[in-house]
Amino acid sequence: MDDSDTGPNNFQNFPVLTRATNNPGVTTIEGTLGSAPDMQYRLEFFANRALTTNALGNGGGEIFIGWTNVITDATGSNLFRTILPINVVSGQVITATATDTNNNTSELSAWILLDGGAVPDTDGDGILDFWENLYGLSPTNGADALLDPDLDSFTSLQEYIANTIPTNPAHFIRISAISNTPTKEIIFFTPTVTDRAHRLQFSSGGENAIWSNALGPRVGLLNTTMYTNTINIDGGL
Repeated sequence: MDDSDTGPNNFQNFPVLTRATNNPGVTTIEGTLGSAPDMQYRLEFFANRALTTNALGNGGGEIFIGWTNVITDATGSNLFRTILPINVVSGQVITATATDTNNNTSELSAWILLDGGAVPDTDGDGILDFWENLYGLSPTNGADALLDPDLDSFTSLQEYIANTIPTNPAHFIRISAISNTPTKEIIFFTPTVTDRAHRLQFSSGGENAIWSNALGPRVGLLNTTMYTNTINIDGGL
């Protein structure tokens, strides 16, 4: 398997992860990379507390956990087994990217569950068990998905989807500031995370009018304010 196509970032292939296991103090990740022959690549690995996918079905890149270099053979293949000196909580999902020596980076890979098995959602409420355990919810009580523990007007399920903290009333996606100029609106979103994209819509006729896309989707920036600008929308906000 090679990587002879061209385009943005040379259409760099992402790794295919086949297994991820956790032992005390170390995480072992196995997989394959098919790319250009006889070339060195930097593989970077990420852990994700929430199971999310983009439009291609690939995973997110929430927490960087380590990297390794690999070299493909004459056919453009590499079978890797990487041991990272980090302890990752079982039940999280692992993703990876590949970067060549010219800094062309792939998109994130499809996810794989750490320690294998099915992704557990015991009560079937749409929130993974490990996320419920992380924030003090019950993985056996589906009703708590519709509760609002921090009273910020967002349910636990909505905060799970946004990957915000359900026990922190100040941690929810919102527009924190708008600065108007003659040609554009400068809009600040906070907080945002790297495995979520955000789209802004506007309406000049109230809640029941037709809503239009002002911008987006824009990928978040890991719990920092995201700065975006767009064409002036004539006071529609």
